[in-house]
Amino acid sequence: MHPFLSFCGITIPSYGAMIVLGVISALGLGCLTSLRRGLDVNSFIATAGYGMLGGILGAKLLYILTNVRIVEWDRLLDPAYAYGLLHPSGFVVMGGLVAGLLFIALGSYIHDLHSFSLMQHLIFILPLCQGVGRIGCYLAGCCYGISYEGWGAVSFPHYSFAGDGYRFPVQLLSASILFAQALVLYGLSHTRFRSHNLYVYVLMYTLSRFFTEFLRGDDAERAFRQFPSQSQMLCMMIGGIFLLILIIKKCRQSRRLRLCLNCRENGST
Repeated sequence: MHPFLSFCGITIPSYGAMIVLGVISALGLGCLTSLRRGLDVNSFIATAGYGMLGGILGAKLLYILTNVRIVEWDRLLDPAYAYGLLHPSGFVVMGGLVAGLLFIALGSYIHDLHSFSLMQHLIFILPLCQGVGRIGCYLAGCCYGISYEGWGAVSFPHYSFAGDGYRFPVQLLSASILFAQALVLYGLSHTRFRSHNLYVYVLMYTLSRFFTEFLRGDDAERAFRQFPSQSQMLCMMIGGIFLLILIIKKCRQSRRLRLCLNCRENGST
């Protein structure tokens, strides 16, 4: 597609440009929503900062751990090699998701940000940002799909990650799913069910990512060749943990409700 974009004689990587656009759009929409709903904008910005820091570190760390065989450990002290290893390419979203949430929890505890209360209203900006990033993947030709010559097939420049041939546009499919998830979460944020928005987001994302893995062709060990793939295993682990937490939370709420009803009945008698 278009791995590089040119503006006024300046050439920039399309993937990086879309990441910046996604982050700016998410932050702007988050601030606007915070103001309209009477939320603390400063707390939102601090929460977003912790989330982005944890997301970047976690995504890069998991990428290195899952590609540990290519790391030349004896060269880690070489500045040029270390910079190449930390270059802004090569991230695993699942690592960013987990580390981002952990950093948000840490920041909320340190600064009393009430971050998870904010996320009930604002979690929809996360899949929005991810969706814009997936468009960047499409433009750059990374995270490409399986070989495919049917309706909607796309081709990439020979010098891109995808190489020659026709591919399934899995990046655009993923972006569409993420935008749809953002709309669902935005709608839920106006209802009494918004307290579950974080769990809904994680479950929707891990479930959709599990199935889109079957359409990914950028790794020799993807789902059709080796099931489950690394990403699918992470989806099952993270999705399963959040589903278990949600079930436990609902059971505790139901138990407290029954106790309250019993107390009222005993008091009335």
